[in-house]
Amino acid sequence: MTEASARSIGRRSLIRLGVVDPRREMSAGEADQMLALLNDLVDTWSLQRRTIFQVLPNQHVLVSGTGVYTIGPGADFDQVRPTWIEAWAVIPDRDASPVIELPPRRPSTLPEWQAITAKGLTGPFPSDLYFDHTFSAAEGWGQVHVYPVPSTSAADVLIYTPTPLAQFATLDTVYRLPAGYRRALVTALALEAADSFGATPSADLKAQAAMALGDVKRANVRPVESVLDPRHTQMGGRYNIYTDGYR
Repeated sequence: MTEASARSIGRRSLIRLGVVDPRREMSAGEADQMLALLNDLVDTWSLQRRTIFQVLPNQHVLVSGTGVYTIGPGADFDQVRPTWIEAWAVIPDRDASPVIELPPRRPSTLPEWQAITAKGLTGPFPSDLYFDHTFSAAEGWGQVHVYPVPSTSAADVLIYTPTPLAQFATLDTVYRLPAGYRRALVTALALEAADSFGATPSADLKAQAAMALGDVKRANVRPVESVLDPRHTQMGGRYNIYTDGYR
């Protein structure tokens, strides 16, 4: 874990570019421009799964008779509007003891959701969830559809959302960053800022930026075990590559 502020990242980036002498601080104009460029970079990284280090569950109440929910800050599902939903799960009864969370599953694709012909059917809790990537200009909300429509208000839904780095609120707010992110931000920001400051990044800087970003992405890989349908195997079950057998 490391700590950094937008000012320290921006200054180190300009030093790497040769724009700022290591013996002086950035000017106010340089600092403001680097903050804007840094937040643009962080915003772009939020679209890339491998630059996101955490997937957090967000728990929301399902309302009887309601099959469509807005999602975003201040919406029905009050959270950051996700770029995509990694997985979702149902808690059939939030007041049960112990609380049971059903196994998570992936959201339905558009063709799968379109194939559900009677979307108004009701049931105790949903078996399908579809994330509509609509974006309301006023609120910045998306929409989540569930099927069947819940017939009680006892169930909750867990939305597993990839949660990227937060934008840098000010130049001097210090943030804790996962290992490797500070170097990746410094070198990537240097490349981002090159045109704005009339600088030409060196081949070494480009290579270091690619290496630092690659290290971050490799660290964020989460391998998933492949599962074979038993109907497609002679013996049934999962094939084990280490024993050359099925289990």
